[in-house]
Amino acid sequence: MRPVEGLPALEGIHLWVLDLGQKTLGPGVLSQEEEARAARFVKALDRERFRAAHQLLRQVLARYLGEPPQALIFGATASGKPFLHAPGRLSPLSFNLAHSAGLGLLALCWEREVGADIEAVTHLEDLPGVAREIMSPAEWQSFQRVPRELAHDVFFGLWTRKEALLKAAGTGLSFNPREIHLGLAPSGAAKVAFQGKIWSVAPVDAAPGAKAAAAIEGPLPEIRILSA
Repeated sequence: MRPVEGLPALEGIHLWVLDLGQKTLGPGVLSQEEEARAARFVKALDRERFRAAHQLLRQVLARYLGEPPQALIFGATASGKPFLHAPGRLSPLSFNLAHSAGLGLLALCWEREVGADIEAVTHLEDLPGVAREIMSPAEWQSFQRVPRELAHDVFFGLWTRKEALLKAAGTGLSFNPREIHLGLAPSGAAKVAFQGKIWSVAPVDAAPGAKAAAAIEGPLPEIRILSA
């Protein structure tokens, strides 16, 4: 993709780390549908973080496309994966947004399906029970040997990689994550056959106190981390 003034050329994956504590821009930036989704959150903090995530999504995409943020038009697949429209066609700019607590992660790629996930590492009261819900039999067997002080980091590291893959493929949690085997302690990118395609999945160091990952269809390109 051609370079945009003030931005590196979009070659490979651009991962934008988003600060959701920023003050939102007020009305008129988000669509009516986005505002309606925000309004459904019970807690004011969750509403503001949702608005911040989606306003930053629009702002970042707009910079690459040279369009006003409020002019961008989004659609969604039958499984709910968002995509971006260009005039008269689908945009070749693929994106995926994730957020957890006050952090967001936005993955961008040119003409390849991409997914991202980020999770703040928090204490889970029933960590073994939650782990068994997302781990393959072999992963679960290995997890039982993980030292207690490392268990939460290992769990969230695996969870973000599986979530990034499911989001890239567009299935979300309609697909049982226990049927995917990625292993607990990757030294780098993993290749996995899923839904008739080969995907690359990699952990990324996005923010302190959080685990994050990116997934993309085909070989893993360079990943560049930026902040907004």
